[in-house]
Amino acid sequence: MTFTRTALTLLIAAAITGCNANSAPKEAPKATRTDAAHTQASVSFDKPGYVTEVHDGRLWVFEADSKAYKDFKTTGEPSKIVTRIAAGPNGMTVRSTDGAVIDGYLLSKPGYVAEVHDGRLWVFEADSKAYKDFKTTGEPSKIVTRIAAGPNGMTVRSTEGAIIDGYLLSKPGYVAEVHDGRLWVFEANSKAYKDFKTTGEPSKIVTRIGAGPNGMTIRSTEAEVIDGYLAAKG
Repeated sequence: MTFTRTALTLLIAAAITGCNANSAPKEAPKATRTDAAHTQASVSFDKPGYVTEVHDGRLWVFEADSKAYKDFKTTGEPSKIVTRIAAGPNGMTVRSTDGAVIDGYLLSKPGYVAEVHDGRLWVFEADSKAYKDFKTTGEPSKIVTRIAAGPNGMTVRSTEGAIIDGYLLSKPGYVAEVHDGRLWVFEANSKAYKDFKTTGEPSKIVTRIGAGPNGMTIRSTEAEVIDGYLAAKG
């Protein structure tokens, strides 16, 4: 087959154009819903006893299974709104129908649920019978009170002094429990803590005598956990 110079030139040009078209970088898919509000909405900020929802970058909090939460899910924003600017996780604005609900949510810790009533802070182990009874029948017959022992000098109440101690001694990222005068510490939401709640004392125990707050003996399953707890700011 014979090509004229002109035809050959056109053929080479077409081939180059085709290669360039195939090698051109494809346009990256457009990012969708990557704004900060969506990122926050995809993270759960729930705490024991409380449910949360993120709307327009604001964190709404409600007591779990409460009428206020059911109404919110049905009708949207309530007519009465309490707002705490930048009080929530990552500096989020927190909203609810009651300031005491916001306070209880913010004061709850891993392993413990907190509620504020008449300016007093009630604390219970999460999912405990004592807490369920408190939600059903109100104040228990047995009450232990620690005046001005809580955050911001609040009076703390519960059914057991050890529960108050465990709550007060828990730190961000760590849950603490007091048993027989010893302080047990675990990483929050860890398997070791879940096993401890289910089966009691583990087979492997690391003990630091007198190393805890007020000279308490500290126990855990790993030395690194104790070290991390002691180094964490409360």
